Amino acid sequence: FQKFGEEISRYRVQSGQSAVFPGRAHYFMPSISWSFVSSSKFGARYYPGGFVFDIAGSSVFMNREEDVFYTLGFLSSKCAFEILNLMNPTLNYQAGNIAKLPLRIEESVKPRVDELVRENIAISKADWDLSETSWNFETHPLLKFRPEGGNLSDAYAAWQEYAECRFQRLKENEEEINRIFIGLYGLQDSLTPEVQERDLTVRRADFARDIQSFLHFAVGCVFGRYKVPGYHPRVTDALPISGELPNDLVTQVVSFIRCLFGEVPLEENLEFIASALGGSGSPLEKIRAYYTYSFYRDHCKMYKKRPIYWLFNGGACKALCYIHAYHESTLSHMLEYFTETRLRLEEKAKCAECSRGKAAVRLKQLKRLEQYAGKLEKAASRRIRLNLDDGVLVNYSKVQNGQNLLSPLK
Repeated sequence: FQKFGEEISRYRVQSGQSAVFPGRAHYFMPSISWSFVSSSKFGARYYPGGFVFDIAGSSVFMNREEDVFYTLGFLSSKCAFEILNLMNPTLNYQAGNIAKLPLRIEESVKPRVDELVRENIAISKADWDLSETSWNFETHPLLKFRPEGGNLSDAYAAWQEYAECRFQRLKENEEEINRIFIGLYGLQDSLTPEVQERDLTVRRADFARDIQSFLHFAVGCVFGRYKVPGYHPRVTDALPISGELPNDLVTQVVSFIRCLFGEVPLEENLEFIASALGGSGSPLEKIRAYYTYSFYRDHCKMYKKRPIYWLFNGGACKALCYIHAYHESTLSHMLEYFTETRLRLEEKAKCAECSRGKAAVRLKQLKRLEQYAGKLEKAASRRIRLNLDDGVLVNYSKVQNGQNLLSPLK
């Protein structure tokens, strides 16, 4: 907010708006915020200092800073939700609705409410910080909670136990908060303190989801995005996803798992991962299939169509580029993968033992690869530069340039 938003003010005026920022005096102050539109429940959350609010995420500010956690407890309780529904039965919760809520600060229970709310905030923050998209993400939960010397299944069991204890603790705290406010407002005959498990937002362990997120984390480690003690990747800007090439992404991920857990339980760990992915074939084939067909879709979903790994898709050969390691020669580097894959497929197509059906498939693959490599070579000759400050979409279209080099953002 440099110079009090001078540049933004000019933009607002040019767009026909007022240059004034409503509520600017409260910018970057601690607050309680909520979504303007809710699909089912009213959800309030604590914002520490450093954030700006708007109509889509309105905020309430305390006259006394020491009341913020108590107020958050009230707004998160069944009492507040019941009263809101009486005042405004729609799913739009505006500032006026919140201002009319009859907040009663009872000093005798305030310390306990504050304690419960603080703990719930800490639980929720710790949960969020185990997500790759958190600013404070450091390592995957399967590594964070892995018992010393344990294999991947031991790590998952430890994470599962921790997540379940955390989930139940949050549920107990929410129900105690409800019980306190139901008693204060005399609503024992109308409300019960019980909380439905579906209304709690912290995660429980989920085998398929957690293994897939571990495979995402492994990609970050292979590219050097994350640091894991004892693991030293060959830092690179791009890697192929292709069984035709040595040292491709899958090979690097397997090396990562071997480094973390050792050589002896490697096959057991790969089988454990494969059992979460489904499909057919050997454990390695299942893992390769996930990276080939599903990883990028999941990655785009996780990053809301703003991926940091970009998929170059030439059919028989695909490659991932890590945009924070991208440089002017990255596309030339990428071209080497597609060229080498094409040469290997040409040799296989000439093989006397190759059936007519397989030969036809390989010729089709070769044709697509040749066309793709031609487009990639033209793009590489332009030595495209990226400016990460421009955002993913601008840079994505700069490389794409109408040539469909990159997979669509879905």
